[in-house]
Amino acid sequence: VTGNILLSEGATLTIEAGVTVKFDAGKVFQVKGELIAIGTSSSKITFTSSASSPTAGDWECIQFYNESTDASFSGNTYNGGSIMEYCIVEYAEDGLRIEYSSPFINYSEFRYNGLGYTSGYNGGYGIYISGGNPKITNCDIHHNETGVYISTSSDDNIVSYNTIRDNSPFG
Repeated sequence: VTGNILLSEGATLTIEAGVTVKFDAGKVFQVKGELIAIGTSSSKITFTSSASSPTAGDWECIQFYNESTDASFSGNTYNGGSIMEYCIVEYAEDGLRIEYSSPFINYSEFRYNGLGYTSGYNGGYGIYISGGNPKITNCDIHHNETGVYISTSSDDNIVSYNTIRDNSPFG
């Protein structure tokens, strides 16, 4: 990815299992449509840096906006809408930013995301949630500056059955 990506409202992008998406410095993937990124346990989808020696903060983030297509469920069964399953997101400033939207994030890994910690700043998120009702389950969130940040009025269980570990200086 050599320029910012905008998945427009009403559009659908499907990323196949095993695909690696490499981002140049400072680039962002903005989701205002429907993102279907479903890998498998043995063939994950990877969102990473294009640098030859990647480090945290090489690219910006994957960002879901309010206009994005929310995931839908029948009970606990996923029916449709934006999903990231069996994905790896690494070496971004913020791995995943969710702004007043409700994607389904399942069996994914968020690692090595950050900006370079400075006193008083708690950025560099594995996952940042501001509003909405996303469902984030069965993920491994590790080695980010901040594991998960949540600011929402939702009373649903939006983050469950995840492993959040080895994030520093903030969990």
